[in-house]
Amino acid sequence: MKKIKVRLEVKNKPPPIDQWIELEKELKTQGEKRERLNRAHKREVEKSYKLALKAREQRMPVGRIATALGLSRQWISKMGNHNGRK
Repeated sequence: MKKIKVRLEVKNKPPPIDQWIELEKELKTQGEKRERLNRAHKREVEKSYKLALKAREQRMPVGRIATALGLSRQWISKMGNHNGRK
C-alpha cells in the first residue's frame, strides 16, 4: 500500500470580528425574545393546567377537556406530574 502525503495550506486570515459584533447583537436580541416567549408559554401552560383541574373537579370528562384545550388526554393526565405539581 502506497502512502499518500497530504499538504494542508494554512491561511492565517484574521477572523471577521467586525461582522461578528452585529451578528452577536442579533443573537442576544433573539435570545432575549426566546426567553420572554418561553416564560409566557410557561404561564399559559399553568393557566391551562389550573383550568383543567377546575373542570375535573366539576367531573367534566378528560376527553372533553382535551378537545377544548386542543391537547391530548395523555398530556392532560401527565401534566400534573411536572413542575412540582401534585
